[in-house]
Amino acid sequence: MDDPALLRLSLSNLAVACWKLGRFEEGIESAEEAFGLAVALADRRGEAKDTGVLASCSAHWAGTTKHSPGWNSPSPSNGSSGRSVPRPNH
Repeated sequence: MDDPALLRLSLSNLAVACWKLGRFEEGIESAEEAFGLAVALADRRGEAKDTGVLASCSAHWAGTTKHSPGWNSPSPSNGSSGRSVPRPNH
């Protein structure tokens, strides 16, 4: 896609769709990419939206996986991408 602003919007919308479908890791990846584009474009509104979507996906993903408590605990070994998502101690 030649238009970075349109790509950011598309990735952000994809992240929301993944979140609603319970595909949280895919949503996290899309939201992170959208956020990076928002930063590069100096799109503050986009940064805010993508941060919110990233937080929603991360919170739901953390609630559906078994992991050690703490920040940056290892991802479960269930074939996932192996990414660490920051999670607060409870």
